[in-house]
Amino acid sequence: MRYIVSLCVLAMVSVASSVSAQAAPAGGAVPPGADQTPQQQQPPADGAQPAQVPPAPPPQQATPPGYAPGYAPGYAPAPPVAAVEPEEETPGFGITINPLAMIFTVFNIEFEKRVAPAVSVFFGPELVLSGNVTAFGATAGARFFMIGEAIEGFWIAPEVGLYYASAGSASAVGYSAGGLLGYTFVWGHFVLSLGAGARYIDITAGSGGSTVSASGVAPALRLSIGAAF
Repeated sequence: MRYIVSLCVLAMVSVASSVSAQAAPAGGAVPPGADQTPQQQQPPADGAQPAQVPPAPPPQQATPPGYAPGYAPGYAPAPPVAAVEPEEETPGFGITINPLAMIFTVFNIEFEKRVAPAVSVFFGPELVLSGNVTAFGATAGARFFMIGEAIEGFWIAPEVGLYYASAGSASAVGYSAGGLLGYTFVWGHFVLSLGAGARYIDITAGSGGSTVSASGVAPALRLSIGAAF
């Protein structure tokens, strides 16, 4: 009887062992032959790093015409500055002669210089050779430009003059004062000056101890050509 009970117990232990062995995989046991090492990511071959694509640059804003490049976008740009061309300056110095006076052997030359935008001064020596008469003198004055800029435009010119003449044993001294209105044209460096007015002339002549005086008003004309600088 005892032998039969031992066989029954042994059989029950064997059955329990078989059931326990079959239930182990369902409870999380790793089956035989399974790799229990966790998988790791393998690096690229030859140690190369994975390529990284740089981000695209932001779009650039075009510079409007007339503006300096690099102004800050989002801010109102400064208005364009228009290019200012320098104005051509009118010549301020002139040298002229009177070609018609040379027909009567009167030689003169005049120098004119701008001293203010609408004012110029002038000085003109003169020589007269007629027969046995030799005379020389000079005229000086100022021109005030009512239209234009010295030395070009419409002007009014007060002037004074001093003269000396000799003929053999006779000689004469005279002075003049007057004024002219006129217009001076300047084309590049060429000058044409026209004018008309009147002069008061006083002359005192002497010969052999006697003197003669004469005075009066005479017309004054101007026709001069020359160069400007």
